[in-house]
Amino acid sequence: MLYHVNIRISTEADFEDEIEAGSEQEAEQIATDRIWEDSYTGELRACSEIVNEEYEAFELCEECMNIVEECDCEESEEKDFIDKLIESEGGSNV
Repeated sequence: MLYHVNIRISTEADFEDEIEAGSEQEAEQIATDRIWEDSYTGELRACSEIVNEEYEAFELCEECMNIVEECDCEESEEKDFIDKLIESEGGSNV
């Protein structure tokens, strides 16, 4: 069987940096910019701790690749089977 898994990992990191700046606000802005520019990638990897993790799996229909709970394939196959059975017995399905 095939499954779609949602994975949510929450991490927390605590580290320090020495920044040359004209004021506390400027130093904080430089640190913020470095975070968003991925300048602290190594520090984040070294200092990150997983604080929460969540996993949620959903079975996928191998025919249409939709989540089975939202898939109509099985219902259609069952309906087709019932229709063919009724037809082969000479009846009609209304």
